[in-house]
Amino acid sequence: MKTFLVLLVFYFACFPTWGAEFFIKSLKAPLLKEAKNGSKPLTTLERGTKVDGGSPEGAFVAVTASGAKGFINKLFLSDKPLAEKASLLNQDVDISSKARKRASGFTSAAAARGLKEDSDQIFKNLGKEANATEFKKLETFLVSDEDGLEFIQDVKKELKP
Repeated sequence: MKTFLVLLVFYFACFPTWGAEFFIKSLKAPLLKEAKNGSKPLTTLERGTKVDGGSPEGAFVAVTASGAKGFINKLFLSDKPLAEKASLLNQDVDISSKARKRASGFTSAAAARGLKEDSDQIFKNLGKEANATEFKKLETFLVSDEDGLEFIQDVKKELKP
């Protein structure tokens, strides 16, 4: 508890006010009529807007912005101007070599079954016990939803004591 109080006092003591310049660091910050959460917002200030600071009141600072006076939570303010956001879209940079490549549908399905494109080689390695032709035929066999549900219901009936 003592640590919390010390940090709280340090936070409020180190926050510059009284005529200091601040900048809105969040995308939007409400300029409130009173220094409390839930107070009626007078206006909304955009990111990077310069405001003049006044006296601190708890978690809020009295500010003047564009001729309007009100209160802004300290969490929305920065004492340094905000840097421009950098975007790779605005730069002439080739990022294709580092971009993630999506696997093909065949590769994903084969990986889910534990197979590879060269399944013939797998069956050759397994020897005479594995019948690649019959296995491939089995994989092409489709079961309708109705047949699948009927099978599940039959199995459930057999498992009931």
